[in-house]
Amino acid sequence: MSEPLVLGIETSCDETAIGIVRGRTLLANEIASSVEEHARFGGVVPEIASRAHLEAMLPSIEKAVRDAGICTPGRCHKLYGRTRKVGRF
Repeated sequence: MSEPLVLGIETSCDETAIGIVRGRTLLANEIASSVEEHARFGGVVPEIASRAHLEAMLPSIEKAVRDAGICTPGRCHKLYGRTRKVGRF
């Protein structure tokens, strides 16, 4: 059996990040930043940040899946796990 394939999703403040790993090997790392959208307000605006996360999520996941090469026409490999950030570091 091959090593597990895991999708990681992180959203904090002004970035949406997607990572895909197989075992300990990073296959994809996609980061969408909304820092420029917040700059004109002098800081992060929660409503704008939440919208930016929603708009970036699916395209970021799709790009990470393509970059990782885990889908071929008619077949995607099964993800064995997922992870997300909770709370602050």
